[in-house]
Amino acid sequence: STPVDQNLKLTADCCKLYDTILYRQIIGNLIYPTITRPNLSNVVGILSQFIQSPRTAHLDSTKRVFRFVKGTLDSSILYQHRSIQL
Repeated sequence: STPVDQNLKLTADCCKLYDTILYRQIIGNLIYPTITRPNLSNVVGILSQFIQSPRTAHLDSTKRVFRFVKGTLDSSILYQHRSIQL
């Protein structure tokens, strides 16, 4: 399972999305998990390029990313605090 289809070509040619505010909120919510899930950084960066004029294909791709995150909730990077002795 991957966060984006391997052969997906995202362009600005398909049907225009009417609720652009929703798309912006979704992308904003996807930015936070990229801190602990570096495998999402690339796809979120690509999807955020279309934030000015999102299309329905872009929204479908964000839904796939959310399904990927939901299916892999137990895998992330754990940053542990270690005190340094000087």
